[in-house]
Amino acid sequence: MTFLTALKEKVLCLDGAMGSQVQNRLKSYSGPPDFLNLTNPETIVAIHREYVEAGADVVLTNTFNTNPFKKGMTDEKIREIIPKAIENARASGASYVLYDMTTLGKLLGVDLSFEEAYRGYLNILEKLDPTQIDGLFIETMADLNEAKVAVLAAKATHPELPIVVSMTYDSQHKTLTGSDPTACAMVLEGLGVQGIGVNCSTGPENMVSIVKDYRSSTSLPIFVKPNAGMPKLVDGENLYDVTPQAFAEEMKSLLDLNIAAVGGCCGTTPAHIRMLMELVKKVSPNREMPEKVDTYGTHFTSSVLEDQEKLTAVTVELPTSERVLSTPGNFQRTMNKTIRKTISGEEVVYFDLDGTEQSVLEKLTTVFNEQPPILKKAVVLQCKEPEILESFLRYLSGKPIVLTNQEDGDTKELQRLQSRYAALWLGENRILLK
Repeated sequence: MTFLTALKEKVLCLDGAMGSQVQNRLKSYSGPPDFLNLTNPETIVAIHREYVEAGADVVLTNTFNTNPFKKGMTDEKIREIIPKAIENARASGASYVLYDMTTLGKLLGVDLSFEEAYRGYLNILEKLDPTQIDGLFIETMADLNEAKVAVLAAKATHPELPIVVSMTYDSQHKTLTGSDPTACAMVLEGLGVQGIGVNCSTGPENMVSIVKDYRSSTSLPIFVKPNAGMPKLVDGENLYDVTPQAFAEEMKSLLDLNIAAVGGCCGTTPAHIRMLMELVKKVSPNREMPEKVDTYGTHFTSSVLEDQEKLTAVTVELPTSERVLSTPGNFQRTMNKTIRKTISGEEVVYFDLDGTEQSVLEKLTTVFNEQPPILKKAVVLQCKEPEILESFLRYLSGKPIVLTNQEDGDTKELQRLQSRYAALWLGENRILLK
């Protein structure tokens, strides 16, 4: 049975924490656990195996820190770690092994451009043998734009692999860059991932409302991996004090929300997974999903377009001054200032790309790469040229609306864009221009 088939048949049990387990067993070791795939594989295999013996169906590879921006992670070292980490995970006897990835550890638009981050993920993904894993698990993502970059890189290198993306939120249920769960669900489903999740962040009790927001926004399978509570610093160590019994008790309310897979993040142990598995055995999966709706929105939140509803769009001229086009941050500031002055209520922004000079569009693409623009209002794009349209879909945050007459352009190319990027494609009759 494939991983995706299993998701439809049962509630899957994921493994628990790797880092805290390594700390407990190797007190003197202070480096990333990833290096232990090479230097102490016995310990890593033992941890994986204990989770499987506790009931985990799915094991994540010990590759959380394996990326080219981490200290000591040379190209050669990454090439060594990846196959060995997969081999160690497979040695556990788990039914399914997902390759584990996370943030590159750099701020998109500040430390890294969009394309630099894209190449960073390609550096990892191109070293994977897709036949040795059952999917990709992209976790602890705090920036929706970076999650988008990772998904685009994954689909470009391994389109055959299932992708699950798990976000992390603060106490206000916002990501580090301000996205709420509905925005994350909207964009990630639009990108074509096979599952969406929440991990780390907090203990189980504070994830209920996040999962409810997911469930109201997407028909995707939902994955949940809470911490064993919040860490407390004791004698210089982070300790998690939610016991396996308490953890399982708190997970009951999440299991009532029709989720597809549960596991543990920081501080969880094989004992936590064993208690969780006892609960999972009693759950009959309900795969009746909410009816799919048309969504669009910003980096921050999503909106639903009801049947026959028409949106009011306000035409906003793209800036052409050298001052705005020469500095990445200036475009975002200028546009959001214009939006505040001219657009109110539920109105959206209308950009006519067909009527914009090619030289301006080329400069905007350069600016967008350096700092993907995060606009305060949803965007409608009018464009006949696939190449120009793709540059905006690639870099714009959120899920824009696209108005385009496919008879006037390259139909095959437009269909490719539809399958690759998060956008709502509408006929012109659904928009009232103002």
